[in-house]
Formats: sequence, structure tokens, C-alpha cells
Amino acid sequence: MFIVSILLLGFISACSESDPKGENQRTNANLPNPFSSSELGAISNFSSQEGNHIIVRGNAVLEVEPDIATINLSIESRESTVVVARENAASAMLNLVKKLSKTGIGENSIHTNSFSIIPITQWVTVKDDTGEYSEQRILGYTVGNSVSIDLHDIDKVGEIIDLAAVTGGDLIRIGSIGFNVKDPESYSNQLRILAVENALEKAKSYATAAQVELGNLTSLEEIYSPSMNTMESSNYRMMAEIITPINPDEMKLSLNIIAAYEINPKK
Repeated sequence: MFIVSILLLGFISACSESDPKGENQRTNANLPNPFSSSELGAISNFSSQEGNHIIVRGNAVLEVEPDIATINLSIESRESTVVVARENAASAMLNLVKKLSKTGIGENSIHTNSFSIIPITQWVTVKDDTGEYSEQRILGYTVGNSVSIDLHDIDKVGEIIDLAAVTGGDLIRIGSIGFNVKDPESYSNQLRILAVENALEKAKSYATAAQVELGNLTSLEEIYSPSMNTMESSNYRMMAEIITPINPDEMKLSLNIIAAYEINPKK
């Protein structure tokens, strides 16, 4: 009886490309991706339960347009006294929130991330009757108020950044901008279909190479759900009558599965 038990998931291709100094001088970017602990766990479960099977990883990737943006910014005031620094920061943030509300952004879309009061210190040399020594003195205070803004119209990202720059002036600090989709789950069914098709195609290819007949699907486990990517931006400068251009790339949503198929002897 011809019984073949194959653990796939890229192990064959990994072995065939293990030479880092091949003819084409392959780099790590060309090698198969390492398996996560979730995938290794799934492989272990399948291999302990399935005796005569082909086990493959199926993956699917969709490029979609982001439809929501999160802008992280802060107000930072440095003054000689904590009272003045706090008042300046509070006034600038209240003014910014009012300006944002006029664009249709409600207070429920603005979230406080952090608030801090940090002394500005300097070490100085002091001489007195006891001798000479170093002493830390407070020169002033930095008050910071960091917020995130959820923007459901990503075409206005550049406009909001410029509004914040003009309103906050020298006190504004623009952090990062994150892009996402409101409902990534709406793409899940399409991703699952593509992942299963990809797994089946791989399994058929390995069965042909091993000269066996591919049987029924016996096990399937979903490993990854749709993911998101973030674009980092900083150091914005406001130029009169010019809107800061923000053009986000398409997001790549991915989903991975582990699938096991029966192996039948070649007839």
C-alpha cells in the first residue's frame, strides 16, 4: 500500500531555497515567511490527529480604500510658571476644539490621550559656606495635552491638519495619522473564499508532485483576521492658501487558514 503523509505549509519550498548564496543571491525578503505560534500550534494539532493528509496554509489579500482616519496631535506650552503654561495650553486646546466643531467634528470624535505637567530643570553649580556642589533648579514647566481625532471623511485630513496648525500656532504638535476601514468584517467572507481557493490550489499542486490523489477537505482552521496598516506623518508646515496633501495608500486586508486534505493512492 502506498501511504504518503505530507506536512506542507511551505516546508518543501523552504528546504529548496535554504541556500542564502544561490545563483540569484536571494535575500531574506525572498524566503518564506516564518510561521507564527498560532500556525505552529495548528500544524501540531493537525499532524497529531491526521495521519495520511496534505496540510497547507491558504492565504488571501485584498487591497481596499481606507474610509476612516485618526489624527493624533497635541498642544505643548513651555512657560516659566506652571500656571501660565497650563492656561496657555488649555486656551489653545479649547480654541482648537471650537474650530474643529465648525467643520462638523463633534466632541465625541475627539478623545484625550494624555495630559502632563513636566518641570524644565537644569543642573547648576552652587557655592556656599559648605563648599561647592551641583543643584537641580526648575527653570519652567511644559504642559502637554494630547488628543486623537476620528475623521470619517478622509478627504479632509489635510484640511484638518492645516486648521490645527493655524489655530494652535507654535504650540501645536502633529503626531501620527492612522488609516483604517470602518467595517473590516464586511470583507471577511470574500477573504475566506479566496483563502480556501488558495489552499486548494496549493494542495492540488503538492498532490500532483507527490503522485497521489487529493481527497476531501477534513480540517480547516482560521489563523488571522483582517489587519490594518498605519501611515506615520510628522513635522507639518502650514503654507498660505495651500492644503497639506495627504494621499493614503490602499490598505491590505489579509486572512490565513490552515487546511488538511485526505491523500488517496494514485490509481
